[in-house]
Amino acid sequence: MGVPDMTATGQSQFVSGTVCISVSEIYASVVMPKIVKEIRDKEPGIMIEVVASNEISDLQKREADIAVRAVRPTQTELITKKIKDMSATLYATPCYLQKLGSVNTIQELTHALFVSVGSREAFIKAMAGMGLMLADDNISVVCESHLVHWEMTKAGLGIGLVPTDIGDADPSVQRVITGLELIQFPIWLTTHRELRTSKRIQLVFELLAEALSS
Repeated sequence: MGVPDMTATGQSQFVSGTVCISVSEIYASVVMPKIVKEIRDKEPGIMIEVVASNEISDLQKREADIAVRAVRPTQTELITKKIKDMSATLYATPCYLQKLGSVNTIQELTHALFVSVGSREAFIKAMAGMGLMLADDNISVVCESHLVHWEMTKAGLGIGLVPTDIGDADPSVQRVITGLELIQFPIWLTTHRELRTSKRIQLVFELLAEALSS
C-alpha cells in the first residue's frame, strides 16, 4: 500500500509528531540522511528520531517505533515487511588494488591486507567459511564499528567487506573481484502491531519501505 498523495486528492491533512527509527550504524550514516530528507519533504510535520545501533532495538518495549533489520523478527506482536534481498562483497580503493595487482579469484587474496570488522579471530573464521584462508598478518586494522570499518576501507588501509548498495555507490572504492557476492541477507522493516494505528507511523513506514526498496 503506497502513501496517499494528499495534495493530489485534495485531502490536505497535516500529520505531526515524532517517529523513532532504529537502523544499523553504517546505514544510519550513509543511507538514511537522504531518506530522512525525502520523508521530511513529504511530511514536514513529522520529526524523525534516528537510533543508530547495531543492537536490535526492542520494539515491544518501545525502544523504537520502526526498525530496519537484517533478520526477521518472530514475535507475533510485530508487523514485518520484507523490503528486498541484499548482498555484501569485498571493496578496496583503486590505489590499494593497483598495489595488490591483478586478482581474479578469492583464493588469490591470501597476501592482501584486510580491515576486520568485529574481532580479528571472528573475521578470519568468517572469511575461511567463504573460502579465503587468512592469517593474523593479513589484518591491518580491527574495528568494532561497521562505520569505522567502512571509513578505514575508504582510506586505503586494506580490503573491507561492505554491503553492495553502499560500496557500489561510492566512487572512492571498487569491487575487488567483479561479480563476487560473498554474503546474502534480507532487509526487513518492522513495527509494533499497535503502532500501525498511528497515522504518522503508517506514513513513515510506507515511505521507508518505498525508499529502501529502490
